[in-house]
Amino acid sequence: MALRSASFSRAVRSVQHLPLAYEQLLAQVPQLHTAPGQPGSSGRHDSSHDTLYPTHVPLNPLQKGAVAVFSALGALSNPARADLVAAVGETFGNAAIRNMAARMQASPTGRQILAERPRITDAAVAHCWDLPPTTFGGAYAQFMGVRGFKADDRPAVRLVDDEELAYVITRAREVGQELLVCYTHTHTHTH
Repeated sequence: MALRSASFSRAVRSVQHLPLAYEQLLAQVPQLHTAPGQPGSSGRHDSSHDTLYPTHVPLNPLQKGAVAVFSALGALSNPARADLVAAVGETFGNAAIRNMAARMQASPTGRQILAERPRITDAAVAHCWDLPPTTFGGAYAQFMGVRGFKADDRPAVRLVDDEELAYVITRAREVGQELLVCYTHTHTHTH
C-alpha cells in the first residue's frame, strides 16, 4: 500500500508542473515557426502559420496536441486556472465551436451579432455599476465585483484557427459563462 501511495504522490507532483510545461510550450511556438537558418526557412512564417487575429498562436497538429494534453492535465490538477480550461476548449472543442457558429448563422440575430461582433468589456458594462441590483446589469456588476472579476481579464482566444470561430468562442465565454452564471446564481471558481 505504501508503494502505491508513493507512486500516487509522484504522479500528483508531476501533474502540478504541467501548467508550467504548457506555458513553456506556448512560449516556444514563435521560435518553432520562424527559426532562421533551417533548410527551407526564410526566417518568416509560412502562410500556414500566419496569425489570423491579434492573439492567435498558430500551431501545427503536433503542437496543438501537446498543448491539448498539457492543458487538460493541468486543468484537472488546478481547475481554477482559467487559461488552462480555456485552452482545453480551444483545442478539443472544434466541433462544438463550429456548431455554435452554424446556429448563429442560421438566425437573423446570430448573423447580426457575427456581423457587428459586440463585446462585453469593462468599458461596455461600466454603466452597470450605477444600476439597481434588481436589474440584470446591476446583478452582473455585483456578481463581477463580489468575485473581483473584470470582463477584460478573461483569457483571450489564442488557439482557434479561424477568426470567426475565435469570435464565437469569445462570445460564448462572455455570454455563456459570465451572464448565465450571474443569471442562475451558480458558484464559480475560475475566471
